[in-house]
Amino acid sequence: MSALRNLVSKEIKELFRDPKILIGMILVSIIIFPLLSKLVTYSVKSSTSLGRHFTIGLVDEDQTPLSRSLREYLTAIKNVDVIMYASTSQIGNLTQEVTAIIIIPKGFQANITSGLRAHIKVYTTFKPSSIFSQGSKGTFLTSLLKAYERYLSVLLLHNVAPNVNPSTILEPFNIKEGIFIKGKLIDIHPYAISQLLINYYFILPYSLLLLLLVSISISATAMAYEKERKTLETLLTLPISRVTIFLGKLIGSIIVALISSGAYVLGFTYYIRSIMNAVQAPISAGISRELLLKLGLLPTKLSYVLLSIVILMALISAISLALSLGAFAESVQSAQSISGILLPFIMIPWFLATFVDPSSLSLPVRLLLYAIPFTHVAIATRAAMENNYLALSIAALYLAIFTAIILYLTARFFSIEEKVLSSQLFKRWRRKS
Repeated sequence: MSALRNLVSKEIKELFRDPKILIGMILVSIIIFPLLSKLVTYSVKSSTSLGRHFTIGLVDEDQTPLSRSLREYLTAIKNVDVIMYASTSQIGNLTQEVTAIIIIPKGFQANITSGLRAHIKVYTTFKPSSIFSQGSKGTFLTSLLKAYERYLSVLLLHNVAPNVNPSTILEPFNIKEGIFIKGKLIDIHPYAISQLLINYYFILPYSLLLLLLVSISISATAMAYEKERKTLETLLTLPISRVTIFLGKLIGSIIVALISSGAYVLGFTYYIRSIMNAVQAPISAGISRELLLKLGLLPTKLSYVLLSIVILMALISAISLALSLGAFAESVQSAQSISGILLPFIMIPWFLATFVDPSSLSLPVRLLLYAIPFTHVAIATRAAMENNYLALSIAALYLAIFTAIILYLTARFFSIEEKVLSSQLFKRWRRKS
């Protein structure tokens, strides 16, 4: 037992000495993602704050009471400065920077009073350097003109039918949206629920996929790293079985993979949530985690337990396969190339099972998809979100059987290779003698 503990400790130290793991996966994730989130958040907030103050160039070609009412409406708005121009010919010689130019064409009032639809031309000043603020400026300006349009509609309706409430004619009914789930009608906006759950439905599957990919990369290079530094031969001369060496590398790779991918996922999660909080309004206010659990929209404790078993089985089998492939490599670079064989068997079924409903696929494709063990990790992720205990149990059982077979074959492979390498070392020693 002490030999295994020493091997695990040695494996972890050697893997953390690799700058690609310590710097590329851990330090960069902890430092770069929070820094990026701060920069993007600052950029979005600064562009939004810039969009709150407008300098509008107004060209009134109609010169009627209605066109003047629009000018007075814009002038009365806080943080909006209106600069009047006699004609469009003066626009080319602007001495003051404007956010947008509004042109009220001739016939504006005549069209409205005769029952026709009038037009207003709006030209937003475009700058490639202020691309983040373009959307907020256009949205705010459109909302101002829509508010005036409603004001004008109310005014016209009041003149035509003074005894009727104009709002009732413009909006004869209100729409109140909710969700229907598990036979219950819930008064929560679907968009608010969707935005709140995106953290769980996007980050969790992405985190598990990243964990498998990182594990394969780390464990495949671990064996090749030993061969490249000629330390594997030293290990074989010690009174330790090859299976113990394999278990040490397996456990060490799992620990390092969990730490590395955990650091990456934490940094990435912080980045995504910071962006979402900066860009979107708090539409999900008042929707608590307890409410989501009550509605069955979040995994329960049992779902998390079953999902953890699935992840552990997938992790052990993936690392065992990667260690076996890495044993054929003579260098770290060749080990990374050989381990690439596993990637299509993880990524392709993963994305199919995550973004496509397997029941919509043809039977042969579905059977092929279910035959690949790593497909069941993506299926289990979706089943955990839906608290589908049967699907989780089937995935856990399938992966447990597959992992047991892989562990047995890998242990046999390492036992056979131990004899081969031992004979090679003996022959090399005889030649030197």
